[in-house]
Amino acid sequence: MLNEEAQKLMGEHRDVGKFVKHIADRINDKEQEHYVEVAQGRIGGDKEISGEYEAGVRKGIEIARMAIVEVLEETVDDQNHKGDKHHKPHFKDGID
Repeated sequence: MLNEEAQKLMGEHRDVGKFVKHIADRINDKEQEHYVEVAQGRIGGDKEISGEYEAGVRKGIEIARMAIVEVLEETVDDQNHKGDKHHKPHFKDGID
């Protein structure tokens, strides 16, 4: 879904799509690093990490992903309606 939205950006805004993809990739990398660290800790006998903590981490990561997709979709929408006086922009500072 993220790649599809990023590809919709036109002209000078393609770099925004690439930036967003890089951010999403980095979040995925950090998520995997976290899971490896937790697994290593548990193998080593660490019982400090609770299920509630892990659920919070997963929820935070999901919220971040959803926010990235939402901002990208709104940016694409503003780009597609550039010059349309009846369109209410999503961002006060515009997309240029």
